[in-house]
Amino acid sequence: MTAHFCYLRVVPLVVCLCAQAVVGATVELSASAAAVGEGGSLTFTCTVTPSTYVSKVTFSYEDGSASDEDTTSPYQVSHEFSTGMTDLTVTATVTYSNDDPDGGDDVDIDVVGLMLLGGTSPIRGWNTYYIARSKPTGLSVSQYDWSYVASGVTNTRTDTSGSSISIWSGKMVVSGALTVGATISGVYCSEQLVVGVQDRSGWDLPISCATDNESGWGDVPEAGAEFGQNRDESSDSKGALFVPQATDGDFSDAVTLSEVTSGPCEDWWYVGGSSLECDRETVINKYIKAGGPPPDGADDNFYDYNNENCIVDDMADFVQAAKNHEYRGTPAAEKSEEGHQGRIENGIDNTGIAGDPKVSVEQLVAQSDASLQGLVNDVVETLEDDLYNYALTENWSWFGPNWGSFGSLGAGTHARWFVGSETWSDCDSGPGNF
Repeated sequence: MTAHFCYLRVVPLVVCLCAQAVVGATVELSASAAAVGEGGSLTFTCTVTPSTYVSKVTFSYEDGSASDEDTTSPYQVSHEFSTGMTDLTVTATVTYSNDDPDGGDDVDIDVVGLMLLGGTSPIRGWNTYYIARSKPTGLSVSQYDWSYVASGVTNTRTDTSGSSISIWSGKMVVSGALTVGATISGVYCSEQLVVGVQDRSGWDLPISCATDNESGWGDVPEAGAEFGQNRDESSDSKGALFVPQATDGDFSDAVTLSEVTSGPCEDWWYVGGSSLECDRETVINKYIKAGGPPPDGADDNFYDYNNENCIVDDMADFVQAAKNHEYRGTPAAEKSEEGHQGRIENGIDNTGIAGDPKVSVEQLVAQSDASLQGLVNDVVETLEDDLYNYALTENWSWFGPNWGSFGSLGAGTHARWFVGSETWSDCDSGPGNF
């Protein structure tokens, strides 16, 4: 029996799967809006049909900002724009994974905004211009809306002139926030400036003092008689430290009140000018001076009697001490705390004591002249009271070199005149240092 063998020949089958190009794919780029304000964002969507072999979509921008990419359908990005520009081209470039050439599309948008120009630190009372215009320039703006908020008060202005720019100008007297808004290419835009009004220079209070000014002043040197005074030269009032005053505490004669009639600070009142001053004099009792008149019934005057009997050969220093006490101490020095005038000068210069009323009223504003005058009166009168308590009361005098306990010109008590009995007292009237 013969065996038969059957051979089966297996021939391998090779199947070739070849990628096919996506012929006729369409690319379409769209934006969420035709315009956007500076600092705002738009969403861009790139639709690829069919999208089978899309590897990525790159979004690039004509303004030079960094490009964006998306690898997942729908191919969409959000992009922020910071620079004003019309017809800004955004391009979507499609990259395929099958080596097909890139595809793409583009869209134009407008990036718009406002520019606000003007001084942020104007001097009070200066006329200041604020200018608003579109970004980029030349775009149509049908209406500008302005506002200025200062100390809780809002002033507004609407400009419908149709001009490409808008101007709001006037004297600036109070700090605040200036805002302008407008609709440009269908987008509402706004811009703000913080305005800090600066104080005017040259408002320091003039201070003067005429020393030993009225030779005929003074009462008989009996007990309680004053040997000297520091007082207002015009009114002879010790307490009228700041003048002129219409009446006590009314400083309307010392200020000029002005109203702002246009611009962001319209209807505000401010202190347009001030004539405030401190115009003092010292007066020394004529009876205590060398050569002064004797009291009625006396053989000697005060100076000679005390020079012979009490403060022997030292009355010149006694009289000088009285002058120093009213003026600037020993030696006479500006702002010295050793004399009334020096203390006045020091108190005006030092806000921790009183302060300069003319500088203080320079910055006052109000919504009416009456309100502003009330503020002026309150501020100046308060500073005047503070200065009086510091500079003109006598409770400090025992600590100064004139009528005090140290650094004095001399020492010794003196005699006073008894009116009626027409005699001199014992040498027991203080102070003991002068």
